[in-house]
Order: sequence, then structure tokens, then C-alpha cells
Amino acid sequence: MKRVPVFDIGDTLSPARKFSIQFFDEELQEQGLENPPKYPYEEFNEMDVESIESWFDEAEIDADAKKLVEKYKEAKKQKLKDLEIFEMLRKIQEEIGKPGIISDNKVAAKKFYKEIFEEENIGIDGFVVSEEIGVKKPDPEIFKEFVERRGVEGKECIYFGNNISRDSACEKVGMTFILVEQFKVFGEDWEGRKISELNFENVRKEVERQ
Repeated sequence: MKRVPVFDIGDTLSPARKFSIQFFDEELQEQGLENPPKYPYEEFNEMDVESIESWFDEAEIDADAKKLVEKYKEAKKQKLKDLEIFEMLRKIQEEIGKPGIISDNKVAAKKFYKEIFEEENIGIDGFVVSEEIGVKKPDPEIFKEFVERRGVEGKECIYFGNNISRDSACEKVGMTFILVEQFKVFGEDWEGRKISELNFENVRKEVERQ
């Protein structure tokens, strides 16, 4: 039985923490700021202009937040292309079925990803972010919300993520958790199923595995 592949975004589909910190460091230096403060990844949202403006105000950074957010989005889109994530998702859509997404993220990020997926002719069936429902992983409600929207049972889904304590909570609603080790893994000693790289063949094998 082929099951529904469902993905986390940050540090699963693409590098997030390290990518974001490095991006703002390089861009702020390019704008003439020597030794810019480290971007506080957990506190602000790089997809949201108001959020970045708040960081700039707090850190007393004189820079154009709107311009940097737009450049960040372009850089993120290019990174997804370089990693062949669009190609992978299209192939999943064609040969397995439309993928789903569950992410601790902002609505602004969901809007960005939905737009670029549509540009790349990728259909997502079930896209849940924490901000819109008011809970984050490992709260099982975020996974329950997905299966209700998708109209499937948890046991029909395989969830690919990189945070052992948060993402493995998908198992509470019957999903199977696959640890993706490609970018950044949070947590230690996962004895369950895992893959070293996110690509179509690895996803296909896990989806078809009994």
C-alpha cells in the first residue's frame, strides 16, 4: 500500500536555521554594516517584513527590511531549485500522489511556499502551519488537523522531519515518522526509520515499505 508522503519544511525540505543566519549576515555586511548581530532565528520570521523590522528596531539595525525579505525569498527559491526539491515533489505528485506539509511556521511562510509550488506546477493536498491553528509540534493536534483536512487516517501517512522529539509526535495519530538527516537533526538516538538524503527514490521506498 502506498501511503501519503507528508513533509516538514525547515531543515527537512531545505536548510533553514544555518541558511537564514548566513543570509542575513552576508546581506547586512553588503549593506555596509560591519559585524552585524547574529540573526535570532527562533525569535523572528524571515518571510515577514514586520517581523524583520521588529528585529532591526530591537538590534538598532539601519537597513531596508522589505528589500531583504524579498531577497531572502528569492534566495530560498533558488536553494530549493538547486536541491531539486521542486523536481522531487513533482515526481511524487505524478507517481505517488499529492504530498502534504505540516510545519511549525507562520501563515506568511505558507503563502510564500504555496505560491512558489504553484509556479512550479506542484499540488499540495493538506498544508498545515502552526500559526493558523494555534499549536506547535509535538502537540498532536497539528497532526490531527492535517489528517482531517486530507480526509485520511493517520496510518495512511508517512511524515518526514528532522526534529526527533517534535516530529515523532506524529506517531500519536498513527503516522509513521521518518527522520531526515540531510541538514540539521535535533535530538539524539533515534532507533526508528531514517534516511540520509531527501530524494524521490528514498521517499518512494519509505512510502511503499510495509
